Amino acid sequence: MNLLIPTNDGISIAPDLDHSTRFRSLCVVNGSVEMDELKEFEGGIENQLNTGSSLNNSCFKTVLSATDQKRVNSALQFIVIANDISKKTEKKLNENNIEVLLTTETNITNAIIYYLRYHAIHESDYCCCP
Repeated sequence: MNLLIPTNDGISIAPDLDHSTRFRSLCVVNGSVEMDELKEFEGGIENQLNTGSSLNNSCFKTVLSATDQKRVNSALQFIVIANDISKKTEKKLNENNIEVLLTTETNITNAIIYYLRYHAIHESDYCCCP
């Protein structure tokens, strides 16, 4: 899964997603963080959506091999974790198959732990392997 979180300092969640231009982008595969970096979106996330830019492509780069990258990309969830978001931006994100998780948490690490613990789909929930 790919988590995108608005931030000003890389540690805390920015109070308003719509006015944020800086984001922490994390790629989590099978419970381990494969990528964690700060991203700048000129004009903010709404500008990315309005210009037809793909947030999925712009915020997901990984060090996996090409084969693994194709496998991961095909099954990857995209989630934005935010404190506040306009209905217009939330609707656009949902139209682009990007899930929005609203939280009152201000610390990025705590929000990620909460998401992984209570909202993420775990492999054991849908795998029928012995």
